[in-house]
Amino acid sequence: MVLFALETILLVANVIYYREFSDFISINTMLSAQKFNGAMGKSIATLISPHDVIYLLNLGLIIGLPFFTKNNLITIPVRMVNKVALSCLSAFLIVLNLTISEMNRPQLLGRTFDQTYIVKYLGLNFYMAYNTANKVNEDAEKNKVTTVDIDSPLQEAAQIYAKPDKKYYGIARKKMSLLFT
Repeated sequence: MVLFALETILLVANVIYYREFSDFISINTMLSAQKFNGAMGKSIATLISPHDVIYLLNLGLIIGLPFFTKNNLITIPVRMVNKVALSCLSAFLIVLNLTISEMNRPQLLGRTFDQTYIVKYLGLNFYMAYNTANKVNEDAEKNKVTTVDIDSPLQEAAQIYAKPDKKYYGIARKKMSLLFT
């Protein structure tokens, strides 16, 4: 039930965030929000719409359901074979979902398309796991960088630096010039 509550809160937060920024909440966004120390309360309150309460009704129903049906709950022991079969079925469905997504949008995860495609084809929970994995890999790469790694590109840039030619100063003055890169 705790996991369901966290997923519902994440869903509501993403709905509100997407409405304003047309993007999904990433791990970097969550980590940077801690720096504001609650200063965003008023701005978040202006983003919430009255119909956002509908999303939270789901959470209220799930939390309140055991209290209203306390006498009608029946616990049935589940055999270990059924638990393993359900886990295998879940793993198969995840692989099937990934396969269908890859068929529909090749290299969806490899080329890191727009985050909207990842959420559309794989879901918000998978996006959060994927984004977390990317953040961990990014932090690991940053920790591996040393000053020796940075010195090489700086030296290379200094070697190929071309000084400006004085005879071309002011040649395009009062002329329309287009720069194509």
